[in-house]
Amino acid sequence: MKLHSCQNCWFNGLQYGPLGLAVGYCARHKKILNVPDGTTCGLHLRKDLTLIRAIEVSEIHKEKYSIEIVCRINDGLHYDSDISDNQKDMELLKKDSVADTVTDYGELGSTIESLAQLKAMPGARAELAMLSLGRGYANNCVLRDGKWTSGVHLYWWSRLRLAYIPKIEVADLLSVGAIQLSRQIELTL
Repeated sequence: MKLHSCQNCWFNGLQYGPLGLAVGYCARHKKILNVPDGTTCGLHLRKDLTLIRAIEVSEIHKEKYSIEIVCRINDGLHYDSDISDNQKDMELLKKDSVADTVTDYGELGSTIESLAQLKAMPGARAELAMLSLGRGYANNCVLRDGKWTSGVHLYWWSRLRLAYIPKIEVADLLSVGAIQLSRQIELTL
């Protein structure tokens, strides 16, 4: 995984490292990410960093990449084949329950509604999506005025789940290397 790629961005709740679907989804650009390990944009916020550091790195990232488009990391250019918002592609993606909720993020009555739906879903991918999109949600609330009572729900949901190891199925793996499946799942945890 490339750290500055869409795969490692808060706004892609469908992937992180070896966990996730074959495609990602950017909740900011509202696009399917066909090449999430090779694309980025100026809005990128890294999942692997603390809030303060992620914001610092994002400011540097914005100097090189446009905030308006998803582009390739290697040359900063936009390629139509790297993303999709085609209705047929969206319908196919929405057949997955986690992806359906992630693609609706920000489109329902409130963004916390999507996060609550993800919280109620079983499995590691739903957990990943809730935590990933939840970071952006909490950050936006704090930036606006610091009053974010629904953010307290995110805190409690996350805190309660820390004691549990998420169940990872073979279908949850983005890719499988040349090792046994059981070992791949252990490494994903």
